[in-house]
Amino acid sequence: MGLLETYLKEKVERECHTCLQEIMKSEMNGVTNLCHGDMGMLDFLLMAEQKGLITLGYIKQQFEKIILTRLNNLNELQTNHIGCIFIPGIMTGLSGVAYQLMRIVKPNQPPSLLSLGFFKQGAL
Repeated sequence: MGLLETYLKEKVERECHTCLQEIMKSEMNGVTNLCHGDMGMLDFLLMAEQKGLITLGYIKQQFEKIILTRLNNLNELQTNHIGCIFIPGIMTGLSGVAYQLMRIVKPNQPPSLLSLGFFKQGAL
């Protein structure tokens, strides 16, 4: 690996660690979507768990504590900032929630939509 590749890898690792620390400090934001909501944060945490950056079980704890509570009351499930409006889309809708639920059950398949295969390429 060349000097530039080493520098970029180290920079990406530092940024990911910073992002991970911020996610773990913050509360979930109340929006349950894949794009910029709690499901997206859970996806990042799932990848961090797979890479050994956080302890096993953290995803399960967060999932059970927050997401299952919301899913038990579908009338109040908010996938966007507009309110409880049905949106079927993958990034800001219910299909993204369903996709992320599949990822939590089987983390290696389907692949993360947010990483675009970045983690599989050996960047981290």
